[in-house]
Amino acid sequence: IGRDRHLAGDQGRRRIGVLAWWENGMPGMQPGRPEWAFTFRELVRECGGETRDEWVRYDLHPMDEGAGYALFRELWMAHREKPDGLVIWDDTLFRDFATAVQEIGIRVPEDVLVATLANKGSGMLYPFPTVRLEYDSDEVGHALGNLLIRRLGKEPVPAETIKIPFRWVGRETNQGSGFS
Repeated sequence: IGRDRHLAGDQGRRRIGVLAWWENGMPGMQPGRPEWAFTFRELVRECGGETRDEWVRYDLHPMDEGAGYALFRELWMAHREKPDGLVIWDDTLFRDFATAVQEIGIRVPEDVLVATLANKGSGMLYPFPTVRLEYDSDEVGHALGNLLIRRLGKEPVPAETIKIPFRWVGRETNQGSGFS
């Protein structure tokens, strides 16, 4: 989705879901539905698409064994109508998600087009065509290091959010090679 409107624009997907993670009780977070879930719904609507509450899954930590599998099964089985586009906001959820997709027999991208956030150099292999939005953790570390140096030097830290851009990798697959 997003500014580039890849799923809902270029690819014509109208029913968009998301697998993410957010924990109640995280520092500074209010209990209940995360704010980004409302923003996601509005963004999908702005792109001419729709989403359902059942297609927005976020209540398991990606490091919990089988989290991506469980979240996707909940999403996919929740309603008779299925999303035709899916955003996965964490590449660690992708591994288990991919297992569920293959086990259920879902055809990617015919049944659902998948876009995932990934860390540059993660080594993740994709068993079906997947659009990747790749972040460079070195850039994130550099930005955090600069902020820390400023704080340690008692210099003011900018109040605005520092945005680290992602890079579109496009559809990628390593079919037949499995995934790590």
